[in-house]
Amino acid sequence: VRENIKVLDCFELLNYALHPIKEQLDVGIRAFELDLHYHNTDGWLVLHIPQIDPESNCKKLRECLLEFKEWSNKHPKHLPVFVILDLTNEFVKWEGFKIPSLNELGELETLLLEIFEKDKIITPDNIRGNYDTLEEAVLNNNWMKLSESRGKFLFIFHNKSRLRRLYTNDDRALKGKLMFVNSIPGEGYTSIIISMNPSVEVMSSWVQKGYFVITFGCDPKLMNKDRCSQFDEMAFATGAQVIQTDYPPSSPHPKTGYFLTFPDGSTFRWNPLIPPNCSEQLIEYLNK
Repeated sequence: VRENIKVLDCFELLNYALHPIKEQLDVGIRAFELDLHYHNTDGWLVLHIPQIDPESNCKKLRECLLEFKEWSNKHPKHLPVFVILDLTNEFVKWEGFKIPSLNELGELETLLLEIFEKDKIITPDNIRGNYDTLEEAVLNNNWMKLSESRGKFLFIFHNKSRLRRLYTNDDRALKGKLMFVNSIPGEGYTSIIISMNPSVEVMSSWVQKGYFVITFGCDPKLMNKDRCSQFDEMAFATGAQVIQTDYPPSSPHPKTGYFLTFPDGSTFRWNPLIPPNCSEQLIEYLNK
């Protein structure tokens, strides 16, 4: 599975590869980004850049989703798994591919329900409850409890322009939708915020207000060791619920050996900004 990185004038930036989804889940990864493109004959495919960086451990989205489901069935008490479906590349039309329309976005939701039972998907309706908008719900701490979300998946529709407008149809409640959308505070359907550069002051305030924040760790292709350490420390301090990386423990950077974990070597932890109000000691229980 490839994650999204900026393409510059150097193919060194494409020099990374991640292990199959089940192997990443086995080492504790609980958040993923799948770069989606719609092919005229093959439907939804997972690949970084068609014709430039087309390699993927599971080329068809269906195959990737089945990997998640099969692993989850064997480990039913796992932490919720967050899957970012990246549809940000909506302007370049590669041969054989098309820019998705409302019909293709409908196919995407249909595919999710073909693979997962609906009660295995955390939906905007689950979080909104009786509130008028999704944002109002999260600002009132209406997220599901951890005990209610174990064994489930939350899907994030990552696009902030035309495709997001198509998907949401300007519905600030996201009624009936299966996926959350990436947005900024004040947009009504705001619940999840994806921000590239970790700002401790801004992001920590978002987290404490109730938003779910996703940021990024160091990029060792662009930063030296000291800068990487500083960047990761900032990301940790934000309290962001997910910190993305192209280099989890199972796939260190081939030249520097860099990989991202929390300081204690773990890949998940209690959030230091919003510690749990319970005596539970273990975050996750897996059936071995």
